[in-house]
Amino acid sequence: MLPNSKITHLLTQEQLAALGEVAANSAELEWMLGFVLMWCLRLNGTQTRAIIGDAMLHRRITLLEVVGDENLPDQALKGELKKLIESMKDLSSNRNTVIHGTWGAKGAHISFEDSLDMEFGNKPPESIFADNPKNARKYSAEELRQLADDLDGVRNDLWNFSKEQWWRKWTDEIFVKHGFNAVTGLRKE
Repeated sequence: MLPNSKITHLLTQEQLAALGEVAANSAELEWMLGFVLMWCLRLNGTQTRAIIGDAMLHRRITLLEVVGDENLPDQALKGELKKLIESMKDLSSNRNTVIHGTWGAKGAHISFEDSLDMEFGNKPPESIFADNPKNARKYSAEELRQLADDLDGVRNDLWNFSKEQWWRKWTDEIFVKHGFNAVTGLRKE
């Protein structure tokens, strides 16, 4: 890509839309991890912000890996969490490649002439790649959409796991602390 060019000259509208889905769904997963850590550690909002702060996706996954295991009662649940963590790590790695990688067309090196042709719309990109030294590969719009769907799926799996293990206990404690019946939700007289 030329220094003054836009990524829109290298990517199709479908690829750009799918890349946006990856960004949005990874942000949702990052947001969910903040709440999961709050519930797991039984923190309030102020404490959560002080501990987690601006931690990004990978750091939040690592935090959950460290503290989540200690806050589960048995090996079966710890095994479930470990699978979720591994899935989130893999997806985070792919997400980092597509979000932070260097995008180009048809392989790691393209000719100056091809760059000019793509820059001025004379040659559509045949393929795209995200060049991250650890994980260079090509991504089609369909593969980007699948990554976005996988990020959304693991977020949903994390919610389902967390609500059973930590959220219900956290909300029960909050209800009781503020004078509500944890079962009915009504204020105790």
